[in-house]
Amino acid sequence: EEATMNPLHKCLWDADHDKETSSKFLQSDDNIRQYCKSYCYKFDGFEEEGWVKFCDSISKGHPHRYDFRCDDNQAVSQDYEQPIHRLCDGNIDCKSGADEKGCPGRFYCSPDESADWIDPNKTCDHVKDCANGADECGKCQVDGLSSPDFLIHSKVV
Repeated sequence: EEATMNPLHKCLWDADHDKETSSKFLQSDDNIRQYCKSYCYKFDGFEEEGWVKFCDSISKGHPHRYDFRCDDNQAVSQDYEQPIHRLCDGNIDCKSGADEKGCPGRFYCSPDESADWIDPNKTCDHVKDCANGADECGKCQVDGLSSPDFLIHSKVV
């Protein structure tokens, strides 16, 4: 199970299995969030990939140890919280899509980091993977008739 954990989940899982840490830091939602921000940076990829932005949405869960809150302003419902292992797993679990927005290691097709994303390796490859073509413009190196705003790709017959 550990091999498939994101850095945030791995950090809290390790803390939870250390009796001293668990009893000292992980007894309330505020303490969990503070622990996340203060100690999880030690895990590979946590800071570099931007997992810290999810710390404020973590809470004690039931039956799962930790949950991701789908939305700060969302009314409590069955969709309100999702187990932390579902955060950024590629499947939308929250009605709002919050569990898949802004996830590290993705190229988002729109600036609002909606759930519409592709693998970063598919950018600037002369294949339009995003409906709006954002993966082939902007930061791509261009030549000839192409520009950062429009990619012109022709096939010579």
